[in-house]
Amino acid sequence: MSAATVCGKPPEATPRLVPNLVIEIKSITDRLKALEDKLERYLALGAEAAILVDPDRQTLTILLPGHSPRTLLNGEVLTLPQLLPGWELEVSSLWPEDLG
Repeated sequence: MSAATVCGKPPEATPRLVPNLVIEIKSITDRLKALEDKLERYLALGAEAAILVDPDRQTLTILLPGHSPRTLLNGEVLTLPQLLPGWELEVSSLWPEDLG
């Protein structure tokens, strides 16, 4: 049952809201292709940026409309000046330190 049905509104009366930024964190059971497809759908609907966080590979993949995906590795810095001017995140800061 759709949210529109639950709310008692016809589907055309329900606004379509798309976030500016979408972030997906891959779990051990997720399929990478399925997550990439989901993020591409968000971009097609109007999201300005999407980020796929892959803890297994310790990478971030940035997807922007009209651009090829860009993968960031440890030692690189994520910035999104079009959405978050002045903000930056070191990729390596996302992963726990090796306690070994």
